[in-house]
Amino acid sequence: MSPASDVPTLSPDVVRALAAGTTDWISSWWTVAAVAALAVALLALGWRASRRRAAAGRPRRRWITIASASVATVLALALAANVTAGYFPTVGALGRWTGSMLGLDEGGDDADGGAPAGEVAEVTIPVPADVSMPSSSTWIYTPPGYDASRTYPVLLLAHGSPGTSADWITAGEAPHVLDVLIDAGVIDPVIAVAFDMNGTGPGADDTECLDSTTGGSDVESYLDDVVVPWVDATYATNGTHLIAGFSAGAFCALDQGLRHPETYAGIVAIAPYLDPGSGGEAMLATAAERAAHDVRAYAPALPTADQAVALMLVDDDDGTVREHLVQTADDLRGVGRSVLLHQVDAGHTWAGAREAFPLALVDVARHLGLTPVTSTS
Repeated sequence: MSPASDVPTLSPDVVRALAAGTTDWISSWWTVAAVAALAVALLALGWRASRRRAAAGRPRRRWITIASASVATVLALALAANVTAGYFPTVGALGRWTGSMLGLDEGGDDADGGAPAGEVAEVTIPVPADVSMPSSSTWIYTPPGYDASRTYPVLLLAHGSPGTSADWITAGEAPHVLDVLIDAGVIDPVIAVAFDMNGTGPGADDTECLDSTTGGSDVESYLDDVVVPWVDATYATNGTHLIAGFSAGAFCALDQGLRHPETYAGIVAIAPYLDPGSGGEAMLATAAERAAHDVRAYAPALPTADQAVALMLVDDDDGTVREHLVQTADDLRGVGRSVLLHQVDAGHTWAGAREAFPLALVDVARHLGLTPVTSTS
């Protein structure tokens, strides 16, 4: 692990601002308990009412009680799953996800504490037929006060598997995190791009950002040759690109970033895998092709590059994963990368990703000179 002195320290005000409004009743175990208690109470009341009707010689009407209790039970289970996974931290996140499913754009608002918020827009990037990618939504965050007469770095955001491009906007709360860090002067204003890494054909739901050799999508080509150039041509960018991801998206960020240092100056990988796993087996036809994307194998032989990498472990990472990441971090330092390796006390969930993301982003921004201050303490 990196020394504690290497881990960015966020001021109490920034920590409070990051936490403000990021959870509410929809992500509380108290809500789960209350709804579960309601289900039990409905069953108990129904049972008593049924007995009274039977004693009076009237027909029992259990279906109303059973239906109501069933709805409450399903709701309690859904809420429990959400609390565990952290997918909808707030009702607002659920609303944004619903809006994304309905094709509704997100607009700017005031961030917590009255600070100006960035704009979030849903766009459809034209897809060339040769990459075999489906038409999909890409979510673009522009910072507060976005001004086309100046230029900004770009942060690419890769979701996990299963997942969609909206995940970093809803479950990851990326706009809120960026609003807070930018408003506090911790990082420079950035443009963020949450792209869809789902494809077609074999491995469609777990592409790992690979170019398929089994008849599926060419996701790497789509990202590097379509998404990045389109963003640079459409928005006021300065040529500096970072890529971040969670879980399968973290492998995407790490593999794409390390093999394309000329495109990506910084990498944020939260709960990363070091090989493409079963997704690679579906996307790539041969063992040699899969080996070419094994980060552990190729890291020691990478060309030297000035690149900032933040590897964030979570509690769910077992000893073997931790050992492999420690060795990979050392290998990357040996080929010129600046590497932060840090563990957060959270699980392999979006709640864990939300906790790790600000620290990792600040570390990468600091090493790339994308911060207006030298210390966040």
